Amino acid sequence: MIGAIPNPKKTLTIDYSIESVLSTIEYIPSIDSNYGITNKNDVLKLYTFEATEFLSLGIYADVSLNSNSESKTEITIEIRRKIGAFDNSIEVQKANKHIEKLFDALSKCITLTPKQLQDIEIEKQSNQSNKQIQSKVTMMIVCWFLGGLGIHRLMMGYSNWWLMLITLGGCGIWTLIDLIQIATGSMKMADGRDLT
Repeated sequence: MIGAIPNPKKTLTIDYSIESVLSTIEYIPSIDSNYGITNKNDVLKLYTFEATEFLSLGIYADVSLNSNSESKTEITIEIRRKIGAFDNSIEVQKANKHIEKLFDALSKCITLTPKQLQDIEIEKQSNQSNKQIQSKVTMMIVCWFLGGLGIHRLMMGYSNWWLMLITLGGCGIWTLIDLIQIATGSMKMADGRDLT
């Protein structure tokens, strides 16, 4: 325990226009399924991704884009914990791994061919049509009674539902947080669609 540590952050400048980055950044979850997009602001060019970690509520990754010139884009990724602050070096090392993985996924997204982008889009639409949008009330009930088993996350399409199962909903803490997030509307389907 070394006290609160500032959120890990890294900035890179790449030789691609901001338009090419903007047109592909939303494909990161298709490249690395550990990350899901939770918020985006196309005007300010800010994107938030989330990821869960073993025995942790997980992190949010804030990605901001800034155009330096017609052919250069500055990308800043800041990792923040879902709850609390970073307070030991192991957590910071994990956060730096997230930064590395996100930059890697973003570089793969930028270099995708139009055919590959089209294939990803077709697969995404196919998966969306296969996964039924769940009701907010139903998910609250399922979370209340079976939250410790992660059934609500499974029904919403999250691949990390098994973490709830092996930790019994983080000893009830994650279940309570999920219940609050479902009730307030901040927890959506895994593909980003709102609950009905």
